[in-house]
Amino acid sequence: MEAKILVVEDSAAQRFLLTKILQENGFEVRNCENGQSALQTLTEYTPDLIISDIMMPEMDGPTMCKTLKQDTSWQTTPIVLMTTLNEPTEIFKIIESQADYLFLKEFEPDTFINFVEDVLHARDNKVDQKDGNDVLVSVLKRIYPVHGNKKQLAQLLISTYRSALQA
Repeated sequence: MEAKILVVEDSAAQRFLLTKILQENGFEVRNCENGQSALQTLTEYTPDLIISDIMMPEMDGPTMCKTLKQDTSWQTTPIVLMTTLNEPTEIFKIIESQADYLFLKEFEPDTFINFVEDVLHARDNKVDQKDGNDVLVSVLKRIYPVHGNKKQLAQLLISTYRSALQA
């Protein structure tokens, strides 16, 4: 069975591109223009993955994400927020929104599909669950344990973000 994906993006061009890439790779895709319309769509459509822009009218991605993560029926559905990382405050909004993943909008289609497949692989194999002190993550469909305290992991995350801004 093909995975179902909801794309939430206010830019018609970006929404078309994401939908086209995903459909060409065998995914069932529905799309919405903003977080508010996504919440309405989710009353009748249950995706395996939600991919959302951050900045949108009516309801932005972080607000939509936080709303969904407060509802127990959506807590295990992975949510990816996409951004260009132009504003330093974006990374903190993403963390506060309880988003599961971040993906940069400037991407190669193969890189994007590999990322989507990893997210779905992690979901299917429940690698987000803790194994002792380690958190298990999926990268290129391989499962790796990540060990570290909250402070160290947060510092590493923020420094990675800063490096991405510089690049």
